[in-house]
Order: sequence, then C-alpha cells, then structure tokens
Amino acid sequence: MMCITCVSSFLHDPFNIALIILSLALAIIGVLLFLSARKSLSNGKKLGLLYCTAFFFIFPFIFYFYAKTCGNVLYSCNRFASFMYTTLVTIGFSVVAVFIAIPFIHGFSSRNKMLPETHPIFKKMEKHAAQLALNVPRLFSIDTAEPRAFSLSHIKPSIYFTVGLTELLTKKEVEAVLLHELGHIKQRSSLMTFTNSVIRFISPIANFNLFHNELDQEEKNADAIAYAVQKTDKYIISAKEKISVYYQEKNR
Repeated sequence: MMCITCVSSFLHDPFNIALIILSLALAIIGVLLFLSARKSLSNGKKLGLLYCTAFFFIFPFIFYFYAKTCGNVLYSCNRFASFMYTTLVTIGFSVVAVFIAIPFIHGFSSRNKMLPETHPIFKKMEKHAAQLALNVPRLFSIDTAEPRAFSLSHIKPSIYFTVGLTELLTKKEVEAVLLHELGHIKQRSSLMTFTNSVIRFISPIANFNLFHNELDQEEKNADAIAYAVQKTDKYIISAKEKISVYYQEKNR
C-alpha cells in the first residue's frame, strides 16, 4: 500500500507525468530507429543511438528514485536540481548498460556469423591463444566490405573481423590483425578504449582524448603481440598500411 501511495503522490505532479511519458516515448522511438536503420548506420551513429535509448529508458526510474529519496539526503529537491542530478546519474547508468549490452547486440546481429571450431582461422587463433595463455575467444565474421577488426574483452572475449578485411589482406596480414586483437584481450584494454569512446561521444570537444597516451601504448603493446608470435612486424605494418590506403581512397 505504501508503494502505491508513493507512486500516486509522485504522479500527482503533471510535470513528473509529462517528463516520464516523454522520456519513455523517446526510448521507444530510439529502439524502433535502431531496429529499422541499424544496417545503414555507421558504428558511431549506432553507439550514439544506443546511448540515447538507454538514457531515456533509465531516466524515469532514476528520476522517481531521486524524487522519493532526496528529502532524506543532502541533495536539493527542487525541479532543476532533481533534473540535473538525475541526468548525471542516468548518464553513468547508461554507459554501464550499453557496455554490458554491446557484446549481446553484436552476437545476435544478422550480419555476424560466429566461426565454428573447425574453421581454419579459428584453429589458428586457438593455437595462438594457447601460446598467450588465453582461452580462445569467440570469432565473428561480419558481412561488410569495410576492412576492420575489433575485440571485446568484457563479459565474454570476442574478436570481430569483416569479410572486407579478409579480401583486402593476405592470410598472414589477417593473422597479424587478429593477433593484435588477441593482444588487446590479453591486456583487457577494451574497457579503456570503450571509456574513451564514451567520453569523446559526450564531450563538446570533438578531438578530446583523455587516454591518448595510454591508448597509444596499448596499441603498441598489441602490435608487440603480433610481432612476438610471427617473429616479424612486417605483416602488421603492411596490414595497417593497406587499411589506411583503403579509407583514404574511400574518403576522397
């Protein structure tokens, strides 16, 4: 009865009702946009849409919790303070929610195909993972022409690479790129890389990069893994050069 009374008193204010309806409506719109346009959106736009959707879905719950508890703590209960504190807390929860959700979103994407254990690339990575004292990560092939690869080390380690990558590079170069991603998994650098992407997304300064030095060192460490396993750095260097040329020509 007390819970129903709390909700009723909260919803008695038209401002609270309007704010919650607007927030949930925007969350639903975000979900529909993501489902309908995810194949045509860039990764950056997908990430931005995910953040917005998570934010608007979580916001009403944080706002209600704050409104019902602010009188018992030191925070102000006026509308402006409630809105500002709720916004800041919701941003934090949204980052965590998207961070947890991304592996599942990639795993269930229709364009992604998980490689079976019998696949030659999986066999190769299984061998290298053992050399690096790692459990072999899940490997996903993405059906797109753009040559790229990335890894996720949280929840369940996974490496994603595109069909375009295997078409542009030689087998040794593809191996070097995947070894580079194994290096990221070994040093569990996805969290910092992910955090940096989040900060750049919400920062008003486009080129703001809080972890520039750390990320640069992580890239060098990941390259060192490829060098150590292949006994040469020529493949990782040539792979990066080919990928760089591809995007330079594409952006002309």
